[in-house]
Amino acid sequence: MKKLFLSIVVFIGLLIAASSMANAAVSKEKYLKSIDFVIERIFNNYHFRVIYQDALNPNMRKPRFQFAEPKEYKILLRYLLLFEEEIQKYPKKFFVDGRLKGIVLVKTMFNKENPAEGIYDYKTKMIYMDFLRSQGRKIAQQHNIHHEIYHFIEYEAIGRRGWQDLKWMKFNPEGFKYGHLEEFGKNARTDLKYSSQEAGFVSPYSMTAMKEDKAEIFACLMVESQHKLMHKWAIKDRILENKIKYMKDFMSLFSDHIDEQFFDKLFKYRKNAQKMNIFV
Repeated sequence: MKKLFLSIVVFIGLLIAASSMANAAVSKEKYLKSIDFVIERIFNNYHFRVIYQDALNPNMRKPRFQFAEPKEYKILLRYLLLFEEEIQKYPKKFFVDGRLKGIVLVKTMFNKENPAEGIYDYKTKMIYMDFLRSQGRKIAQQHNIHHEIYHFIEYEAIGRRGWQDLKWMKFNPEGFKYGHLEEFGKNARTDLKYSSQEAGFVSPYSMTAMKEDKAEIFACLMVESQHKLMHKWAIKDRILENKIKYMKDFMSLFSDHIDEQFFDKLFKYRKNAQKMNIFV
């Protein structure tokens, strides 16, 4: 009788394990289909690929990272939908020239020894985004998406010359020099709940390099809460006001699809569209 009872217990355990494995397989397939569907939709609208599996050209230059595991596909899908929402802020024709080759979604990414939210590889024209690094912090993820897109924009427009922009340098306080992150604190791109306590800068990270300063300004323009906060600061900050105007002018020169009113209309248009249940 005891042996029969043990056999029944083992049998039930095997059934539960088999059921769990079957449910996991079904769940994986469900998320894979959804992920692939959104990726195809992004490609049809914006003409660049999103990669999330290890199917890259082995000769491709890339930072250190890992690809998502099946158990993380739900989180990956959530990030992908957020990415799609943010990319919809750009005119559809903004990326159609094919200059951006793709977005690579990864986890535990490092640039040399430093943890990295995102990296633009100008040699391959690929943007790498860590979908796990700022999990649960939507504003930070939104900001990071646009920050890396700016690096792509600037390099495509003027190459490395944008990293030594004399006009931009003249905006900064007299005697200011960009430096390493450690000099300004390691609280970099967060939800922008604080200022850098230095006139003309939106975050400590913006004080580390000119290209990061520009990318931070642009990212703030593209995230509604940061857009409002930055313009509020600019009322009493002439340096920041000049940088914002420079950025808007630069973007209108980079793309025929962005005019000087684009940033001011961006969030007003999206709110009206959402009230009318229009998917934008």
